[in-house]
Amino acid sequence: RTSLPASLVYEPVDGDDEQWLARLSSKARVHQRKSVLPFDDAYDVEWLRRDGRPAGDAELDHLYELYLAVQQRGRDLNSFPLPKRFLRDMLEHDSWELMTLTLRETGAVVAFGAHFVGARHYAPMIVGLDYDYVRSHGAYRQAIRNALRRARALGSKRVLLGMGATFEKQRFGAIAQERVAFAQASDHYSAEVLAALAADSRSG
Repeated sequence: RTSLPASLVYEPVDGDDEQWLARLSSKARVHQRKSVLPFDDAYDVEWLRRDGRPAGDAELDHLYELYLAVQQRGRDLNSFPLPKRFLRDMLEHDSWELMTLTLRETGAVVAFGAHFVGARHYAPMIVGLDYDYVRSHGAYRQAIRNALRRARALGSKRVLLGMGATFEKQRFGAIAQERVAFAQASDHYSAEVLAALAADSRSG
């Protein structure tokens, strides 16, 4: 048994913005009104789906570069980069949609999310960001906010926000749930050696 990073779950999803804000702590409410809500009008939000506007190759290439910018900075979860065509593959299925955030002052897409639409839940699985706009224009926070708004519009019962960025997600009202993984070793000698090395590193 080994501990994993906490997984963030947001529920309930119903209600409007005022009801959502009322459920937050006072500090989180101040944060939203000061650092998140003022950027609502800075972006145009578009949802790309299988039955919607076709996405061009150059557009998907740009989204992939935004994804790589996040993937290569990831430290909470060490992962391999997904193949370049994964966004195109997602758009071939009704259960996936891509959210793009276009900064109105420049006309550039500076953030996007790849989201799974379940029967009762909504799951933002992948995010891509232009880090030049994360601090100055709240790009990541707007990605979270619009994912939650989309889940509300779709009538989802809860939003699975995944692992990482725990503090930021909690300021939107998400709850951290502990996760563990179990592994069974077929080579017990190697497992004992690794356990001994781990014990030595802790004692040293």
